[in-house]
Amino acid sequence: MKKTMLSCLMILSLCLCGCTGVAKQADADGGPKETAGKTDDAPAKDEKKPSEEKEWTSLDDDKEKDSDDTDINLKDVLMSKTGISMYDFIDFSQEDFDNDGSEEAFALTGEVIDDYDGKKLINGIVWFVKDKKAEKVTGSGAMGFYDRFRTMTLGDTVYLMVDEVYATSIVTHVYLVDEGKVSEAPFSALGEVITDLDDDIRFRIMDSSYDMMYDDEMECMIGHTWKHYYFFYLDEEDKVYEYAGTSLSRDDAGYICGYDIVGKLIDPKDTITGMFLRGNGLLVINYEHPTDGGKEYYHYIYDMTCDHLVDDYRDECSDEPLCGICLESLCPDIANYPELPVQ
Repeated sequence: MKKTMLSCLMILSLCLCGCTGVAKQADADGGPKETAGKTDDAPAKDEKKPSEEKEWTSLDDDKEKDSDDTDINLKDVLMSKTGISMYDFIDFSQEDFDNDGSEEAFALTGEVIDDYDGKKLINGIVWFVKDKKAEKVTGSGAMGFYDRFRTMTLGDTVYLMVDEVYATSIVTHVYLVDEGKVSEAPFSALGEVITDLDDDIRFRIMDSSYDMMYDDEMECMIGHTWKHYYFFYLDEEDKVYEYAGTSLSRDDAGYICGYDIVGKLIDPKDTITGMFLRGNGLLVINYEHPTDGGKEYYHYIYDMTCDHLVDDYRDECSDEPLCGICLESLCPDIANYPELPVQ
């Protein structure tokens, strides 16, 4: 009897050991295990739910990232170097800005502070990120930045643009990358850059100035005006130039227009302060008009391509004098002065 009971106990013990071994093997293989009626479909206590996981992997982690996951890498560089979070990103632009086979990134971080002209205004910072380095490019002043970057491609160079907003004007900051280093374009922060024109005029800049009149009592220039300056890209030199103005005489102007345009437009009591011809065919006449309390400043623009007087936007004919003083060049560092037609 005792032998029979001992045999039964030994058999039962062997069965229990076998079941335990099967359970351990199933657990090691990642298969389901049963514990008090629960399966491992539910996360363990030390496991994070998907919603709790970080969107970006820290650079401090030793985990390798996929080689094509560069967008995450450069955002992660910025966060690790500056301490900003993924929620601070307003806009992010990444590409090979200088066509050297390696991508760089610009980021706009900060917070939305207002809406203006149908766009969001941002109080924030523009950053440049390359490899494992991040640097501050500029911070917002005035009323803030618009919430979206713009880009403009000329030749092999991609220009990054961010618009800073003032009460009555916009100033576009323009950046380029050369050999992995960021710098400001020579035509940056001069006014609002307007793109998508044509092959000859690649972009224009709308200048905002207070030059409508001089007040003798206040001893300063007053009156807000807006004027356009035109720029082009010279492919063979891989450079951007401005259509600057070459000074000309009254006779030169008459020869270009085919009639005495000065005699027709300018009153004898007014004084011509400058005349010049731009390489895109615009002939500009600046003059001043005396008043009891100072002087008023005006100009005319004659477009050789259509043989008409035009407005400052060059999209409508206008025989009316235009307010303010036109400069021969808004950006002298890249000014291109044309030769005058030979009489």
